Amino acid sequence: MKILLVEDESIEAMDIKQTLESFGYEVPYVASSGEEAIKKALEIMPDLILMDIILKGETDGVEAASRIKSLDIPVIYLTAHSEESTIEKAKLTEPYGYIIKPYEHTELKYAIELALYKHKTEIKLKESEKQYRSILENIQDAYVRVNTDGRIIMVSPSAASMYGFDSPQEMIGIPAISLYKNPERRSIVLGDLKKEVQVGNFEGEALRKDGTSFWVSISIQFIYDDEGQIQGTEAFIRNITQRKKAENEIKKSENYYKAIFEHTGAATVIIEEDTTISLANAEFERLSGYPREEIQGKRSWTEFVEKKILKK
Repeated sequence: MKILLVEDESIEAMDIKQTLESFGYEVPYVASSGEEAIKKALEIMPDLILMDIILKGETDGVEAASRIKSLDIPVIYLTAHSEESTIEKAKLTEPYGYIIKPYEHTELKYAIELALYKHKTEIKLKESEKQYRSILENIQDAYVRVNTDGRIIMVSPSAASMYGFDSPQEMIGIPAISLYKNPERRSIVLGDLKKEVQVGNFEGEALRKDGTSFWVSISIQFIYDDEGQIQGTEAFIRNITQRKKAENEIKKSENYYKAIFEHTGAATVIIEEDTTISLANAEFERLSGYPREEIQGKRSWTEFVEKKILKK
């Protein structure tokens, strides 16, 4: 781990450098001014900067840290000035710690270890957030998160597109029930979820921004905090309008062929590969003298012919 030391008192700088090296850190450079610190930070790209607040020259430690901030290098301030005004000014640069002179070597060691660990954790968190945001922005199904007041707090770009909004930001703050044509269905599902603590799945008609409706399949669940308290809900939503249209067409087709089957005028029976009778029409029922309920799905055609029709 490389640490850039910024200290304008040469004797003190040498002492701190030796201390850091005794901890196992590399100190590739000791800067004595803010301008030099900025230049060397860009060149070395250290893992941490130990920065004295009061420096000689036009650029103090706080200003130098502010200009280095975009490099995402953790900074710990060293200062003999513990005045509130100094600390408040330094806070604006979001440092990883303060060491007030004079200090114990162990205090410096623990402050550095904590800062490096915190920075490492933040990098992992940012990577995780980036990955999550990438998933959210590229997901095909709509994602909607709602708070306990029933208002939307997060949506995916696909949700805005699905519901006819110009951007995800336009949906933030609107009531979630405004997305449903029949919001009472959602209330029933959420009521069931509270009892069973699981993911609820249901289908229904959704409403676009312009008031037009479309069919959706929704998977919804509660979001809980560490204490088990409900913080809101999240839902994944899929547009199933085309599927619903196809289902309606199939039903129409089925009804059409059922009507032909039922009123063809000839006794008709449908037999499966295992010879089970799956369907018989009214004419077959009339000619055979047996109710359809007695033969459909219960008897094989062979058995029925041998024991019923031939015998009769």
